[in-house]
Amino acid sequence: MRTVGSRGPRPVFPARPPAVGHPRTAAARPRAEDGWVLVPTMALLMITLALGLAMLSVVDTQARESGRQRVSESTFNLAEGTANATAAVLADGWPARTTATCALPMAEGGLDAPADPVTVPERIRAILASSYTDGDYDDGAAWEVHLCDDGLSGTHQVTWSDDALTQPAWDANGNGRMWIRAQATVGGRRQAMARLVQVGTVSPLPTGYAAIAGQLSFAGDLSVTLNSLLTGALLGPFVDLLVTNDKLIQGGKLGIRCGLLPSLCTTSASAAVSTIPLLQSALLGTKVQQYGAPTALRARDLDDLVRQATTTNTSVAQVAAGAPCIPSGAAATAVVYVEKVGDGSGQCTVPTQTQRIVIVGQGGIKVAANASYTGVLLALNRQAPAKRLREVVTIGSRAKVTGAVFVDGGGTVGLPQPNLDLCAVDPQLLGNVLGLGSLFGGLTCTLTNVLNATNTTAKAQSLVTGLLPQLSGYGPAVVYGASQIAAVTTRATVATVPNTYMQIAPHER
Repeated sequence: MRTVGSRGPRPVFPARPPAVGHPRTAAARPRAEDGWVLVPTMALLMITLALGLAMLSVVDTQARESGRQRVSESTFNLAEGTANATAAVLADGWPARTTATCALPMAEGGLDAPADPVTVPERIRAILASSYTDGDYDDGAAWEVHLCDDGLSGTHQVTWSDDALTQPAWDANGNGRMWIRAQATVGGRRQAMARLVQVGTVSPLPTGYAAIAGQLSFAGDLSVTLNSLLTGALLGPFVDLLVTNDKLIQGGKLGIRCGLLPSLCTTSASAAVSTIPLLQSALLGTKVQQYGAPTALRARDLDDLVRQATTTNTSVAQVAAGAPCIPSGAAATAVVYVEKVGDGSGQCTVPTQTQRIVIVGQGGIKVAANASYTGVLLALNRQAPAKRLREVVTIGSRAKVTGAVFVDGGGTVGLPQPNLDLCAVDPQLLGNVLGLGSLFGGLTCTLTNVLNATNTTAKAQSLVTGLLPQLSGYGPAVVYGASQIAAVTTRATVATVPNTYMQIAPHER
């Protein structure tokens, strides 16, 4: 019990917390460590972000570089493909003479396919359009190609120089070599390359044949006889005699499309020939053969020969009938091409001369009497039916061709008639052939009459035997010349000259 004046125990009150910010508060409480891991985490995040951005930049740079590399490769491929396509087209047609230089592109374009590729640029574009279809080529891909003669001297003969752009755009020096300069643009990038190409040649004419034609014709009485008698017993032995003894041709075969008679010139000549065993025997022997192809040359080879004639200025649009086929001053090695003789129904003449080949489109060719021509004669027989010639090629009396004679289609080669004198044959032999014994006398001495009276092969052969001595001075009208056939060549392949393929600086367009 508390008494007055005494002090009792003091009441205990809960302590109040010190005011915030009171010095004692900071001193009395330990430091808090909550959130210390945030600092390294943020630092690591910043480092990772920096590395990520750096890697992104590297990847983006690589992607752009890869795209540029891909476009560069695509550009290179297109430039190379342009050169290859040009070489392929040149194999079908070597450039003709032109006044242009190769400073201007021979061909250029894009990759849109032409509807009907005919010209050189269209054919190149068609090849490229079918070959380069990737997405890189969708946006304005372009190409161009220059053809330049290799007329520069020194090392520039096998090394490209832009000086070659001043050269002619055709094979002016005639050595079968030209530079191809190809350039392509894809995605704004340009690539260019050059290569020297060499053209290869082949001999396109049929080998082994001294003459090929639709049919043969003989002048005078023999012509009338052969063209009027289908079953004359003398026909087979007589033709066989002329061919076997080199009286028509020498050293080569005779190719016939329609048979010896005009009436046999049908759509199926061999079937017509087979109806006459004697004629078939003569035609299908080792020297006289049925020839199936309607022309002596393929179209592309003919086009190349015409191009060669244009290059040497020996291509003539028209000459008068009876005028010389060969232009004055033409080199012996030149190809001569005459498009038309007169109105198409005439013949131009060939004298004693050496010429690589003479080609006539509409009209015919006549080898002058007693002339000796060395080379090849080719008549395309393209005249209209109303102007059809009886003989497309005529070989005059005692004339001779050393080389070959070709007539396309059913055209005729006219050969000189042998000078046969039936009356000079032993009367007893002739009488026996005709079945008249020794009573032969007043019968007209013509081959036609004798053939009409000769009705067996044995009798005909006896008559041929009697005529043989008279043929010693006849022919041959055509002597096969292998070297003359081989001299006629056309372009066949185009190949790159070794060590001349190179990448060059492109031109700004």
